[in-house]
Amino acid sequence: MKKFCFGSVFLFMFVVFAPGVQAAVNFRVLASTYPVWLFCRNVCDGLEHVKVELLIPAMAGCPHDYSPGPADLRKLEHANVLVVNGLGLEGFLLNSKKSVAPNLPVINAGRNVTPLLQSLEDPHPGEANPHIFAAPRQASIMVSNIGEGLAVYDPQHGEQYMANAKAYAEQLWRLGQSMEALGINAQNRSIALQHDALAYIAQNAGLDIVAMLPAMQNPSAARLASLQKELREAKPALIATDTQYSAKMAGMISTELGIPCAPLNPVANGPENSPLDYYETAMEKNLETLRKYYK
Repeated sequence: MKKFCFGSVFLFMFVVFAPGVQAAVNFRVLASTYPVWLFCRNVCDGLEHVKVELLIPAMAGCPHDYSPGPADLRKLEHANVLVVNGLGLEGFLLNSKKSVAPNLPVINAGRNVTPLLQSLEDPHPGEANPHIFAAPRQASIMVSNIGEGLAVYDPQHGEQYMANAKAYAEQLWRLGQSMEALGINAQNRSIALQHDALAYIAQNAGLDIVAMLPAMQNPSAARLASLQKELREAKPALIATDTQYSAKMAGMISTELGIPCAPLNPVANGPENSPLDYYETAMEKNLETLRKYYK
């Protein structure tokens, strides 16, 4: 007769039922960029078997020129699903995924989001502007897409993904509505931007983009003179700079023309230990900034 081991049973019950003991991680969600990572964390909140990882460094910002390293490739190998922004933002990933994880499922968070076109100041003018994460209205659609995608690839927990996504998407949509009200009530709705990412914030707020500053910080004298002429004629209420980049040139133009200059945060990057509400907190601060100039 086999002996019944009470010690083993007790140990098993302690591991399974003891408070504070984390469930084993068996579903790994890999987010391509920082804002997508923020959205995925909110959709996966409360699901202890899920680990949400970020592919690129949190402070890297828009990954246009990013080159994946060995650690990034290992994350691709171990992931159960990859969540991307879409619209060409992850061009740096195409060859790596094809060689390292060709069968890894991909959720396109940008599905059904109508993009703006990139400006003439962008290296790829006329193409889809991929910075759809930069305003709450588009972010709300991205969150819904992420919830639907995760429910497909982890169907046992589909209801919780969908519930989390619905609640978070509604929160972001309400924030987008608050931004939209800004432009409706403003007397002067014109704005000049430092970077294409901010175009989505301007669109969400109902503002008219009258000028786009050159992407390079040292434009030619002819381009700088042309830009100053544009701004004098358009008389925007604000020159909005992107927190990712130096505001030196924008500040110089602001001083020269007497047009206010202030930073907006598209949340392309941020701290790696950011709280779940980091995105909406940053967008509320953007709204607070815009309210100073659009009345």
